[in-house]
Amino acid sequence: MRQALTFSTLSLAFLFAVSGCERPEDPMLKILESTASQTRVDDLSRTMDFVFSERQFDQTEFNNSISQGLNRWAGYSAAQFEKTDWKEDATINEVLEPYGTRIPTVNRIEGSSFISSDGQYLQSMAWLGQIAERVEENPYLGQFELFRLMADNYEPTDEDESPVDTVFQKLNPDMEKADAEKLALAVQLFDWVTRNIQLDETPSYTEDEIEEKRLVEADTLSASGLAAPGAKRTAWQLLMFARGDYIEKAKLFMMLCHQADLPAVMFATGDDETPWAVGVLIGEEYYLFDSKMGLPIPGKNNQNIATLSDVTADPSLLSSLDLSVKESLAENTKYWVTAEDLESITGLVYWNPLGVSQRIAVLEENLVADQRLLLVQRADETMAQLPKIENVEYKPWDISLQTAEFRQVLREALPKAVTDDALAERIRWYFSEEAYVMQFPNYRTGRTRFLLGKFERPRESRTRDAIESFAMLMYEDEIIDGLKSDRSLQTMIGIRSAGQTEGEFEREIRSRQAQMRLVRRDAGLFMCQAHFDNGSMSTTANWVPKLLEEQDVERWEPGLKYLNARSLEARHQYDEAIEQLKAEGPQQHGNLIRARLLKQQIETQYASKADKSNEQ
Repeated sequence: MRQALTFSTLSLAFLFAVSGCERPEDPMLKILESTASQTRVDDLSRTMDFVFSERQFDQTEFNNSISQGLNRWAGYSAAQFEKTDWKEDATINEVLEPYGTRIPTVNRIEGSSFISSDGQYLQSMAWLGQIAERVEENPYLGQFELFRLMADNYEPTDEDESPVDTVFQKLNPDMEKADAEKLALAVQLFDWVTRNIQLDETPSYTEDEIEEKRLVEADTLSASGLAAPGAKRTAWQLLMFARGDYIEKAKLFMMLCHQADLPAVMFATGDDETPWAVGVLIGEEYYLFDSKMGLPIPGKNNQNIATLSDVTADPSLLSSLDLSVKESLAENTKYWVTAEDLESITGLVYWNPLGVSQRIAVLEENLVADQRLLLVQRADETMAQLPKIENVEYKPWDISLQTAEFRQVLREALPKAVTDDALAERIRWYFSEEAYVMQFPNYRTGRTRFLLGKFERPRESRTRDAIESFAMLMYEDEIIDGLKSDRSLQTMIGIRSAGQTEGEFEREIRSRQAQMRLVRRDAGLFMCQAHFDNGSMSTTANWVPKLLEEQDVERWEPGLKYLNARSLEARHQYDEAIEQLKAEGPQQHGNLIRARLLKQQIETQYASKADKSNEQ
């Protein structure tokens, strides 16, 4: 019987061979292949969980963990990199050339190897995606009171599910409904940046200042270690540190527009291509947003938003933004772009060396479900969407390269500054503006919760929401003074006393106490921003005056007063809002224009009410 079975088995094998039939696939190979595939998915999913996490720890460890996790995944996924249809963005080659091989992100555009800076890029894209989604899904009409007044004092009915969209439809009656909704979204995104990223003065240097402040000898500002206009901070840093010059704010707005599928360019004027205003393409028109003013550029009769074709046809729309003597006694009250400037316009297209890289493109293709992100931002794809306009030339913008170069020089200078007092003095700004944030995980956790829109704690959750997180950081003097004996607080803010001498421990305590005094003022502003973002304008208006009475608030005073003005405006306390808008600061010109527009609308509405009353 055994011989018969063996013979029968061999016969079957022979028959399969001679008949051309394939041998049955080994089921073990299927299991191994499935396991390998699941390992790839699990590795990527776990790594991306860190990207989306609201809890923040040591940033260097985070960056390394992300790059290591993604490189493991890339190692399993070699076949996907080989079959991808990715190709280089040919439009940026000329822009890349002057930067040579100095910047790691430029050297790694092609290939599957992830680097440490990828972690922050992914985080910033996750935050921007969440902001764009939240702003679109949860608009609060009170945040757009000025536009509501412009729309003939529109009073929404209970049936109106999207009153902000309705306002912009009323302001643009000839516009298709879908386009009006896009314009409303653009205004909402711009307003988010205006309120939540405080405007800094634009960097400028004399020849002597360049010589005094440069970190290394080089031909350009960024290569010298000096922040060029718009090139001091990455998107991650702008969102985390909540401040930037008008070009940086415009850059962030353009990135939000990209997340919302709204094509946008930075229009620059003159032969030196000075950045002016962001144009958001809706239909065939570019609607103009001026981040230096913190306002969309008003259209005819101040009843809508001006387009590029509007201002080129009628430059008086820009000269009307000059301030009168009654409004300001400042030395320069003229709007900063003239009719002559409009004779030469360049459309600068934003892109990022990470966003055009092969590894990021393949990663984006493999993200699924809740972990999907819009990561790729290519100049060639954006430029292909843009209409041809007479006398307007489009070109890729090198601002992200300037930022990367500046940050590279700064990183290289930091360890040298430990033994070089002159160098340490030149980068003192870094320690008072940024370094302390990186040493406070709880600070970054609170800020991350804010950016992710975690404004209300889920039931039975043991984690704090953004507002609670900021409240915990508003340290009283007694808490700061008692840090040396408070082991729990030391652990919470990341002080590691093990292995330190008594002198080293004392120095760290004093350093952290100084940082805590900075942190508490940051947290105060951020808490007010969170209340406003969550639609609690009254709470914001109640908190801001209290914070302005505290010490050490000077560096956030412009942002606090602007937020207060917007809160008062939303509550229909127009006179008080106008007074707050008169405060000095980098955005004063735009704030005074806003005060003018608000006053005009109030007078128009009161006159309209009086006329109706007389008719009755």
